Amino acid sequence: MRHFVEPPNDCLTIDQALLRPFKWFMLILVGLFHCYSGFAAQPAPTAYAPFLEPIIEFESPGDLTAQEQEQLRDNVRGAVFAWHQVLLVKGPLRIRLRLTDVNHPGAQSASLSNIEIRKEQGQAVVQESAAYKIVTGNSANRDENDLVISINPFFLKNELWLDPQPFIRQEPVPRERTDCVSLLIHELFHTFGFSGFRHLESARVKDTTVSLFDRWVVAEDLSGVFFNGPYTTAINNGRPLELTSTNSSQNIYHYGNRHSTQRWSGELMNGIEFYRGRRYTISPLDLAIAKDINLPVR
Repeated sequence: MRHFVEPPNDCLTIDQALLRPFKWFMLILVGLFHCYSGFAAQPAPTAYAPFLEPIIEFESPGDLTAQEQEQLRDNVRGAVFAWHQVLLVKGPLRIRLRLTDVNHPGAQSASLSNIEIRKEQGQAVVQESAAYKIVTGNSANRDENDLVISINPFFLKNELWLDPQPFIRQEPVPRERTDCVSLLIHELFHTFGFSGFRHLESARVKDTTVSLFDRWVVAEDLSGVFFNGPYTTAINNGRPLELTSTNSSQNIYHYGNRHSTQRWSGELMNGIEFYRGRRYTISPLDLAIAKDINLPVR
């Protein structure tokens, strides 16, 4: 996705203005008790939902120093922690980090296998291995990781900003950099099931296998692609959610289009742009989609 500098924020509501001092006070307390300076592994705050430490291994660390590897590992932990606050996670995720000169200019991710959970109209409906671990606590394949995240080394060093306190997430994001934790939260959602088996060029199902996400997609072609899950439709004022169909690399498995009333450019899984200098979070829209693909939302 393209990167832009974040425009000025909208004005705060009265409620937001009143709550902000209290929010800052609590965040300072959490920071004092649970964080320390330097690049050592940051402990997860204990005042939040239970956190199952992910098992993170580097397949190829590239030329990262040990300190840089630990920083990146902490940012991955911070992204997993963000999902722990909204999902009932039953098992620790096993994550492979891959830093290679891949053709993809930024980052990409995938679950490493899937589990067939039922048959519908002659199609096998599958759940991604990362989602299966979240829901059941078990590995789809004991001999491999649940998911892989690949990051282009040049993109990591020249575009991403590694948050020194990825659990608290209050340090200002530099205006010329993309927040790494936000990007990782986005990529994790793909591995949890915001993904599937449709052709990005036509929106059609490739074969007889569909994901839990695919089964709610309504599309004849790219002239109109919508997600019709009941929770998502309800939160979208009774309308199906318009999925991306005008950005070839982002089609279907993101939402929103540039020239549409359903733009969603400020949301985590939008398919238009990821602003620099901005921190993205998991929104009610994302949680509605999570419910529709059978993730255990708190």
